[in-house]
Amino acid sequence: MDHHRVIVHPGGSLDVRRCNKLKFLQALLLAARLPPTAAQEDIVCTSDTKNIFVISTPNLQTTKAYAKVRGIVLMEREHPASTYVAASGTTSRGIVREVGADLPDSELQRLFVSSHNPTLKGVRRIKDTTTILLLFDRLKVPHYVCCGMLLLRCTLYKRQIDTCRNCGRVGHRQDLCPTPSNPPDLTLSV
Repeated sequence: MDHHRVIVHPGGSLDVRRCNKLKFLQALLLAARLPPTAAQEDIVCTSDTKNIFVISTPNLQTTKAYAKVRGIVLMEREHPASTYVAASGTTSRGIVREVGADLPDSELQRLFVSSHNPTLKGVRRIKDTTTILLLFDRLKVPHYVCCGMLLLRCTLYKRQIDTCRNCGRVGHRQDLCPTPSNPPDLTLSV
């Protein structure tokens, strides 16, 4: 059976290492408007380094419900949350640079996802740049892709590894730090 992975990144000062994981998952089900019976086949694990929950579920409807969550109420306090569905293990990502910043996502989908690019599954812009992220349905990224009638150079997407400037740990950025009030200990012990 094929499983879908949903990444849940709790925001604010919610630290995955220190929170009650069972209560968090109950709050997540409530925020996703799912009964506990809908999540019986789900598997959840945490990544303390990245401060995320990873949910693996075989049900596509459950996946969509988790992906819509934008906030979680835990211990009578609202915490923002960022959720997204992770790509499967048989996909790869490539980038195309210098594509007009004025093109909307719907137009990018129309121009890129066509019979000229049979392994292309999805397209999205990286923030407000002219760089486009392409998701391919195989492990190899082609050297060139078609954008309408135009042939463009495509390169492998290499994600940068985030390092927090606040706590010094690898795996998250400073604005997503689970311990924003604790500066790093910069003293050297000899």
